[in-house]
Amino acid sequence: MKRVSIGQRGWAVVVAVAIAAGVPLVAGTLGGAQVIAFTLTIDKVVTGVVPPGTTFTVTMSCLTPLSTGAGTPSSDTTTPTTGASDASDSFPPTITFDANGHPTTTNTGTLSVGESCTATETDRGGAQSVTYGCATTNALEMECVSSQQVRVIPDDDAGAAATITVTNSFPPPPPPPITAAFTG
Repeated sequence: MKRVSIGQRGWAVVVAVAIAAGVPLVAGTLGGAQVIAFTLTIDKVVTGVVPPGTTFTVTMSCLTPLSTGAGTPSSDTTTPTTGASDASDSFPPTITFDANGHPTTTNTGTLSVGESCTATETDRGGAQSVTYGCATTNALEMECVSSQQVRVIPDDDAGAAATITVTNSFPPPPPPPITAAFTG
């Protein structure tokens, strides 16, 4: 029987499917080692009238502390993890959404302990305004550093999930035309 390794990106798909199905991914074991899941999802909300064919692009910037060599992460030295061939997270460097706010690329990924990720919308699709919101399932394990940044707190062991929501506001639809009615 041939063994097949699904790799890090494969696990990201498993995690994303489990999250979508409502399966809690907190902690478990894999080959006797404890596996702790820290997941981040980027969501999109659009309000107002969005022109057909509009797309939105969110850029992910993730950093993880470098080890000092003594097993302790350095608090002042970080290395980028998003988009590199040896990235520790499962995010593509950009996430795209359609005019209705549905993702057209992967929008959920896993983070490692100490990792920090920031979502920045780089293509607003003509929106009048952009706002961000961050929420976590366990603030003791993952913290919202700001409305568009989340960080996995080092040395914790329960796992958690976070969502950064990017909201685009477009003008409301124009009012219907007023027609005058004349009588006799």
